Amino acid sequence: MRKIMAVLILFFLIIIFLRCGTEECGGPATELPTPILHNIPMERFSPDVAELDENGWFIKKNCTLASPASVPSEATAIAILASGSSCEEEWPLLDIYVDTQIAGSIRICSTEWGWYVIPIDNTIRGNELRITFSNDRYTGSEDINIAIRKVVFLGV
Repeated sequence: MRKIMAVLILFFLIIIFLRCGTEECGGPATELPTPILHNIPMERFSPDVAELDENGWFIKKNCTLASPASVPSEATAIAILASGSSCEEEWPLLDIYVDTQIAGSIRICSTEWGWYVIPIDNTIRGNELRITFSNDRYTGSEDINIAIRKVVFLGV
């Protein structure tokens, strides 16, 4: 029964990943499909360029947020609650790393808050989570920015 449940959850994660967890803008998910295993407190992230307020991190320039965070052995995905702004139809792009392994990339393609889910396999394990924003652009009237409110590990 547990294996069937894990397969179903993985299936739904793949569907969400195909819809919103890739570099293509398909829009964020409004709800998470699986239980939250571990919430990473936003104040544990150490940014090189960002501002923290009651809504989370607001990032205006290329930046890496890093936090000590051991990936739970039962983790199947990393989910990020975020919103962004575009410039010349390009949206913020995030690369997610666990230690030095890239877990995936997501494009935050909405000004509304939404969940962006990156499925991870059981080889993605480590003690540091890094979120890198690297496509900042400003034209005078438009600016690529991103806000991150919450980061969690999902699992069965």
